[in-house]
Amino acid sequence: MRVLGESPGAFSVVMATGILAVAAHALGLGPESWLLIALSVAAAVVLLAARAPRLAAQVARPERRPEVAFGLLTVVAGTAVIGTWVAEDAADGFAAALVIWVLSLIAWLGLVRAPAAALASARFADRARGEWFLAAVAPFSLAVLAATLARVQDVPPLLVAAIPLWVAGVLAYGLAAAALAQRLRRGPRDWALCTPDAWITMGGLAIATVATLSLRRAAIDCSFMTGSEGGLGTVARITWVAATLLLLPVAGAFAARLVRHRPVEDLPRAWAAIFPLGMYALASHELSTQWGARGLDRLAVIVFWIALAAWVAAAAGTAIATLTRLAPRPCQIRGPAGDLSGDDVPRPVQEDHRRAGRGPGDARAGARARAGSRTGP
Repeated sequence: MRVLGESPGAFSVVMATGILAVAAHALGLGPESWLLIALSVAAAVVLLAARAPRLAAQVARPERRPEVAFGLLTVVAGTAVIGTWVAEDAADGFAAALVIWVLSLIAWLGLVRAPAAALASARFADRARGEWFLAAVAPFSLAVLAATLARVQDVPPLLVAAIPLWVAGVLAYGLAAAALAQRLRRGPRDWALCTPDAWITMGGLAIATVATLSLRRAAIDCSFMTGSEGGLGTVARITWVAATLLLLPVAGAFAARLVRHRPVEDLPRAWAAIFPLGMYALASHELSTQWGARGLDRLAVIVFWIALAAWVAAAAGTAIATLTRLAPRPCQIRGPAGDLSGDDVPRPVQEDHRRAGRGPGDARAGARARAGSRTGP
């Protein structure tokens, strides 16, 4: 957790694990669902304990840097996903889930101002990337939780509260997509945009599908907003098709990045890719349930197990990165008689010799001279 705790988007591990728990419950995988939600809650508790003072300060004084502000929205989405599981699966979980929704809503209201300003300003368009779509994921996750609470306890006011959150998610997705399109049109298309958070472009559409279907199901069960079911169903189909069309290109670009770059370095950040996969599995299952398309349910099961395998890989990568950070680092210069490879030469020495036009051998010689001056008679 030490590596994750240093990132503003550290709660992506909570999002990823929580959505897999919700999807496992929907697919009838009870033991897996309980294990995953236990891990998600444990991760949330650890991260909140480590970051609570800083998070409270950032809610009171919004972070203005886009690269930090958008990542903080993982707190909202992660806690909302846990609340959705509690509302759906836990016995008498309505009160606890309602408290989670209220706290998540307060956090979103405090954290959303900086991302909203970045989305509305063309000044930051050259920084747009996949994580900007968290501005849509956060309100959509709150809308899903509110609609779920409205359905399980027949509380129409919560369904009414879910509607503006759903609208906010749609607007945020449109603005983020426009900003990313502007960056792609103006700037070079490089591998820097194929990082794991690029999956959130697809995940935003997948959670839009789930949020729309949650509204539709709650409207039917609560006998509220009669006549809107058909329109909501059409919107859900459109967003699911759009997510499906994005799935293969995003997966292909990310796979190409893994081949061209070091895949191990991306593993601790792969949590950002797991949440979209889990959400796509859940969206496919919900469509299958409401329209009886068995093929979509089989697709949901396949994608779920792929996402779970990715979860295991990300957990292993995070553990390796954490152990590497905790391991003591070897001394760079061991003395005048020590063997110095190119990697052992301090970076400032390498930079000085590079500016002077000298090669790595000169850098090693300079390093030995410095070591001898420090350890001489």
